[in-house]
Amino acid sequence: MNGARALIALVLVALVGCGTSQRTITDVPAAQLDEWARAHNAEVARFDTLWARGVISIAWTEPDGDSRYEQGNAHLQFDRDQGVALSVNKLGDTYLWFGSDGDRSWVIEPRDDRARIASPGPGGNANDAFVFDPVHMIGLLGLGDVPLPDDPGVRTQGATLSVDRETLGWSYGFDPQSGRLVGVRVEDERGLLASASLSEPLPVVLPEEGGFFPLVASSARIEYVRGGGGLLRLTLETLEARAITPAVFDVEFLVGPDVYDIDAVEYVEPSGLVAAEPEG
Repeated sequence: MNGARALIALVLVALVGCGTSQRTITDVPAAQLDEWARAHNAEVARFDTLWARGVISIAWTEPDGDSRYEQGNAHLQFDRDQGVALSVNKLGDTYLWFGSDGDRSWVIEPRDDRARIASPGPGGNANDAFVFDPVHMIGLLGLGDVPLPDDPGVRTQGATLSVDRETLGWSYGFDPQSGRLVGVRVEDERGLLASASLSEPLPVVLPEEGGFFPLVASSARIEYVRGGGGLLRLTLETLEARAITPAVFDVEFLVGPDVYDIDAVEYVEPSGLVAAEPEG
């Protein structure tokens, strides 16, 4: 994968946007990269669940060329063992619900009474069924582990670590001044899927612990390039490691009569073709 060089540019843009003077990033010693990566991994290892609220805006282009835009309150929930859910809400109503259980991804639009459910294809993404594939969200938000410089297959360039994981290539860029993760890219054999710029670290409250809480980025700008492309901006204001109701990762329950009661459910197979809705 060739994401490292482009990610360094992404890191520079993020730093300049935060008021840091622009400068050339030269090679960073492996020992320094190892220290930053281990510090990041130690922080995210302190919580296995996250419940967060904030604000969100999403702009994207549908396959038929229609431009879409939504903004509202955001509710992010994830459990490392179960999945991730991100909803967009206005005045108590859910406008969009993105989710993944690690095996499938889905987008539910309750107002339009429709939902799409997809299994990952050979490239590790939902075959362009969605502009925003939730299966990559944890990595793009910087909530997962990053590789260490000495791990097998890891490549380094400047303040960037890159590694191939199964069928996907991931690159992670660090701020040379703070040592914090500020950029993430993911790509498959066809090229870039999405890139994220991360900033504004905030503590994740651990109800059972005192002292210093782990810090994670509370602001993310994620650009998706597949399909018609899209831009997601997320700012989290409240972050807490609390128990998550398993039902938020159960798509059959969500589209069923007890929650959104969706009539138009499309099941997208790995081929990218829409299958008939299962009977029963």
